[in-house]
Amino acid sequence: MPAGIYQRKSLLERFLSKVVEGSAPPHRPELGPCRLWTASVGTSGYGQLMRDGRPVGAHVIAWEFENGPVPQGMHVLHQCDTKLCTRVAHLFLGTQQTNMRDMWDKRRGALGEQNGQSRLTAPLARAARMMRADGLSQKRIARILGVKNPQWPLGRSV
Repeated sequence: MPAGIYQRKSLLERFLSKVVEGSAPPHRPELGPCRLWTASVGTSGYGQLMRDGRPVGAHVIAWEFENGPVPQGMHVLHQCDTKLCTRVAHLFLGTQQTNMRDMWDKRRGALGEQNGQSRLTAPLARAARMMRADGLSQKRIARILGVKNPQWPLGRSV
């Protein structure tokens, strides 16, 4: 090959050069070790690899190498809960609803003040529930507590 000519590696070669054997997840040792992505990580914390000029989850690429394309409306989810894991045996397909249920079942969702979207502290949330139980409207409670654009579900207590 002439000097200065670069032969691009295949997607599989690029993928395999960026994974290493890790340890088993402490909460699921029966799964065996994770296979960890060591290159680019997106803002969501998942490994990513460029495919056709666009970033694609490293775990998605791993799934597709083994199983083919991900069906429409499905997501590649982690049994091990390790965002950088690309071991296909740790991955499964599910809907967004499956993913959310899995997150809450495993207590991985941010609740209350830990949620970046929360607008009330725990004591203020309790006060809001008491005001709602006393018959105050959500709009009135929001005004009292100084909350702009409240996102409380209609028809439910705060």
